[in-house]
Parts: sequence; structure tokens; C-alpha cells
Amino acid sequence: MTKKNSNNDPLDLFPIPNDAIYINSKKNLDPRDKIISALKKYLKDKNLDLPLGPKLDLNNPQRSIILNKFDIQIVYTSLISDVIQIPLKNSKIKNKGPQLFLAAQLEEDLDVIYFKGVLKSTEFEKIVSKKELKKDSVGIEIENFKGGIERLIRYVRLLNPESIERTYFNTAISNFKIPSLKIKFNLSTPLIAGGLMAALIGPQIIRPRLIGGIAKLSPSTYEIQSFTRSSDSNSICLLTPTLAKNINNNFEAKIKIDKPVIYSLKPLNEINISKNGNIVWEKIASSKEKINGPINWPLNSINKKDSYRLSLRPEGSGMGSKLEIDFVFDKNIPLLNKDNIEKSLGKSKSDWISFIKRNLDKDNNTALTILLSERAPSSQRIKKSIKEIIKTDNCK
Repeated sequence: MTKKNSNNDPLDLFPIPNDAIYINSKKNLDPRDKIISALKKYLKDKNLDLPLGPKLDLNNPQRSIILNKFDIQIVYTSLISDVIQIPLKNSKIKNKGPQLFLAAQLEEDLDVIYFKGVLKSTEFEKIVSKKELKKDSVGIEIENFKGGIERLIRYVRLLNPESIERTYFNTAISNFKIPSLKIKFNLSTPLIAGGLMAALIGPQIIRPRLIGGIAKLSPSTYEIQSFTRSSDSNSICLLTPTLAKNINNNFEAKIKIDKPVIYSLKPLNEINISKNGNIVWEKIASSKEKINGPINWPLNSINKKDSYRLSLRPEGSGMGSKLEIDFVFDKNIPLLNKDNIEKSLGKSKSDWISFIKRNLDKDNNTALTILLSERAPSSQRIKKSIKEIIKTDNCK
């Protein structure tokens, strides 16, 4: 994939998958057109002579595409979304439903298309069977789609079209059924019905996924020898960044975003940041006010060519009692640009929440940096998630 030339490289916004396709469009194409262009480009680059149609209506977003006689419904979302909406109109018409669902993720400003993967009709129906089909579309997790575009090509080249059934839903009723219970109250009462659902399904399913993910975060405690007369041992309880020891037995933190948040769950007496061996920022607590809570990056964006060291001194410790952390970076991947991420997410609460959720497991520093941003939209779920962080304080 070839990158666009730009003074402010938009690829710093978030990692673009290595096998994404750049179509270099000079026209103002809609998403469907861009996806079709990317598919054609892939077929041409791989020298795959597979008939693609319908030729007279290929760019109609209401229709499936036909690739080597397979009926394929194209569905798409953005690169930062973790849920994809799938129209069900064709799937509710007998003998008209698609055999395969091809999921594409787009970064429209860059003309980048990433084919996340494919679902066969039976796989799709199994996932959807757990959801309510009262509307003309259904949202499912993007992670359900596996194999990239290569899986699609394997299916259409190696299988007989008749070997995969067409999707068909002949009802709009949810498949979820409440077990038969001998109860004497009216289930239509919202409070009682809600309580019954909580008992049947369990609190972890009802609990919002973002808050549940925050609750699973585990801070780490690091003992620091004090150099006071009492020689007491102090500790720092760090939620983020996550530390590891290098071959020299020194602490380091792998940083993936250019303005990382720093969050000690115990008060600090002092914090400073060194750049290339020189202290460029510091904060010292007073006798009345300790350093508490998250610290948003106080400097300009990190430059991977420079070296950075974070120094933390816990409450109650003397001078020289500190935890020193070297920042390390992946040389092959550009740092995420916090400002660009926030600009791209805009004021959409759902986009902010999706981005945070998607990064919690793989890079909690990036997730917490965005969650705790001053630019985050006013959202009850975000506010509750920040409150949940306090509950993670199980520091020893």
C-alpha cells in the first residue's frame, strides 16, 4: 500500500493494517464505489480472472455483488469502529439472501479500504439468532469477520456455489426465550422484568462493556526504598503506563501514542520528565497538596528520535527515592497522534466509546489517554467509566 504525501501524515491517526488497499481515487466516490474499486484492484494485482457483477448494476448499494457466481453482500464501517450494521432486506426474501458477507473497513479521507473478513450464511445466521430482528438491520461485532479478503477468494475459487446456502430470515422475533417459571407477577412491569432478566442473564452481561473493561484493569505496585532515617519502604501504584524490565533490569514502558497519560493511583511527591537526559518538565507536591489522579501529557508530542525518561517519587519518600521509567517505541509503527484521533472522533459519543473499548485489551495506555482526554464528549458512560477507575485501586 502506498501512502499519501502530506505534511501532517494522517496515517499517524491510527495503525493502518499492512494488507489494507489504497485506491488512489481522484473522483468523489461513495463508500460502495471505493470498496468495489479496492476489490477490482486486488483481483488485478493478484492476476485473478474472476467474473464480477452484476455488470449493469455493480455499484448499487442495495444489491449484492456476484463474484464467480457467489452472491456476496458487502457491509462496511469505519476503521475505528468495532460494530458493523448489516441491512437485512435481502435476507428476508426467500431465495434472494446472500451466501457470503464481506466486511470492509474504510478510512475515506485516505481512500484506504481494509477487508476484515467473511461470514458464510450459516455463520451469520448463528450470530444473528442471538439478537432481535425487529428492524431492517442488525449490528454485530466486527471481530466476527475472519480471514480477510483471502478467505473470500478461497471460497469463490474452491467451492461450488451450490455448497453455500442463501441467508433467509422468515421471522422478526428474537430467538431468546425465557425458561418456563411458575411465577405469579406480571412480567410487563418494567422493574420486575428487569430484575428477572438480571437473574437469568447475570450482572456482567447487563453491565456496559466499556465499564466492565475498565473494571478488569489491574494496577501494578512497585516498591521503592526510602533514603530517610527510618528506611521505610514506599510504593507507587501505577495504572498506566504498563512497565516491564529490560535486559539491564531497568523499568521501561512501551508507548504507542504521542501524548500518553500517566496515572498513579497513590499520591506522588514529585514527577518529572527528561528528554535526552535533560529534565524538561516537573511538578512537586506541596505540604498541603499532593499530586493525585491522572496527568495528561504536559509537553509537545513525543518524537521517537528522542529518548524520554519518567521519574516518579511517592508520597512520604525522601529525595532520591524514585521510580525511573524509560519510554520505548516500536520502530516499525508510527506513534498514534492523539490530537488527530480526537479530531476524527469528533463529538460522536459512540465513536469515542468504540475506540476506547477496542484499545482496552491491546493497549490500555492509548485507551485511557483518550478516555481521560479533556476533549472527551459529555457522556454518562464515559463519566461512569472514569469513576470505575477509582474502584480499581486495589494497590497493596
